[in-house]
Amino acid sequence: MERKTFTGHGATFEEAVDAAAQVALATLPDRNAADALDTVKIESMRLLYGGIAGYIGTREVVVSVTDGAALTSLGPGIAESTLPRLVLALAAAPNEITVDMMPPVRHPQPHRIVLTFEASNPTRTTFEGSAQDSGVVRYTVLCGGKKVAALPEIVMDVVTPVKIDPGKKYVNHAIWNMAEATAFIGQELRVVAEFLPNGQSVATTIRVKVAF
Repeated sequence: MERKTFTGHGATFEEAVDAAAQVALATLPDRNAADALDTVKIESMRLLYGGIAGYIGTREVVVSVTDGAALTSLGPGIAESTLPRLVLALAAAPNEITVDMMPPVRHPQPHRIVLTFEASNPTRTTFEGSAQDSGVVRYTVLCGGKKVAALPEIVMDVVTPVKIDPGKKYVNHAIWNMAEATAFIGQELRVVAEFLPNGQSVATTIRVKVAF
């Protein structure tokens, strides 16, 4: 049977999958929902433009459905079944930085911060997704809502598949070389990591203290 494709957009890849499913639902009426989730296939996923996770319309997903296949009610469940919901974790080491303000104040005061991202698959379904380049995880460092760093700084223009078997995890590391800690005295920096294969994100904080 012929497969028809439908495009959806959303703030995350899961929302984009749901949107594409709703387009399919409106286009192919009078279907039976019983086997719907087995007939929907994700054909492509892409990031339309850079930015922090949550900007509306930044993710585009194209799904295909076999013409004549069951399709009556999809809703949010389509994303959950097609893309297993992962459990994310993000850690920064160190997560607390002390700036030495004892006169004469030393400049610069650089710090090396290691960011570790984990995506665990607690479901019974293998997660299979991809990022459109080598930067599978995008890290954004925010200070008072303003972006002060973005990692990785360089990515290769190659589609990168990601597979996470049930009970397994995907681990990613990044290093932020903070050039000058005195710029963030008294601040709590927020680090957001977005997992591009499905658009999920997780955050952690880095505190910057002062010592005299």
